[in-house]
Amino acid sequence: MSTIEQPGYGNCHALSDQCSVEYTIYGALFNLPAMLFFSILFFLIFLVQIYYFIRYRTTSFSIFIFLGSAFQILGSVSRVAMHFNPWNMFTLSLNICCLLWGPTFVAAAISICFKNMLHYAGTQYSILRPGLIPWVFVGTDIVSICIQGVGGIIAAVTSGSSNSGSSLSKVGEGLMIGGVCFQIANMLVTAGIMLSVWRRYQAAKKSGDVASSRYTQDKEVDSAVQKRFTWFAIVAAVAFLCVIIRCCYRVAEMAGGWANQIMRNEVAFLVLDATMMAIALLAVTIFHPGRSSPEMRNKNKQSTGDVLAREKSGNESSDSELNVVAGDGRSFV
Repeated sequence: MSTIEQPGYGNCHALSDQCSVEYTIYGALFNLPAMLFFSILFFLIFLVQIYYFIRYRTTSFSIFIFLGSAFQILGSVSRVAMHFNPWNMFTLSLNICCLLWGPTFVAAAISICFKNMLHYAGTQYSILRPGLIPWVFVGTDIVSICIQGVGGIIAAVTSGSSNSGSSLSKVGEGLMIGGVCFQIANMLVTAGIMLSVWRRYQAAKKSGDVASSRYTQDKEVDSAVQKRFTWFAIVAAVAFLCVIIRCCYRVAEMAGGWANQIMRNEVAFLVLDATMMAIALLAVTIFHPGRSSPEMRNKNKQSTGDVLAREKSGNESSDSELNVVAGDGRSFV
């Protein structure tokens, strides 16, 4: 039997006396119960999101949340597989790419919610022109996805090979870190814009100069609209914050290069990555925009009024329903 001088992914394909787990990037076997838990949790979230998409047709939000959830599932499952064989290059590449891309798609889904909330509450409170809102809120997320996508592929190809220290590998690492940093900056700008909108609205409310919007129209007809919309705004902000925390952790994890101490600290990963993403996805699932945000409801064939009318139908007769038609032809009940 030949002796392996320097164990690596090029000459090790399974655990053995010479290819021990200490020589892998992560330096230890992943916690199997924890990764099974997150795999199952993300899969259940994915199923519930499918149900809500079928019911509410929140297409743009659902596309991004489906991709984000799917990548979280694949990333978690790859870690389950790596518990049994940490030298498998395919599962290592899957782990690197999927857990890098998943949160970016989730952030884009939440940004879509913010965009729609802003249009619903009134773009007059925004520091951006209405035409720029989709580009800033969603367009920058797509740019971040592209940067991280290219970096993740390069890093996955070179991380476990003999080229792990090559210039190409460093390019991949740089793109990954740069992509995540760009995402953090984008998310902070988005959060700042939403905070400024809230402050402007509160100032207008205090002075009694609140402009008419679909939100004010709905609120006059059904007082539950304000409570539902407020709760959704809070939950979306919490989910957004969780993704930002995860991104900051990722920058710290990748900045030290492969096999650094932060990357080898699984507890830090479970708390600052897996748990943060679980909270974010649970938040936008339990308080799904199709249920909580009237603007997102209007993206399907039903108007806000149709939904509110159906929710009230068990307690009110059809004769007592009030139809208010807005200037754009939408019906509110």
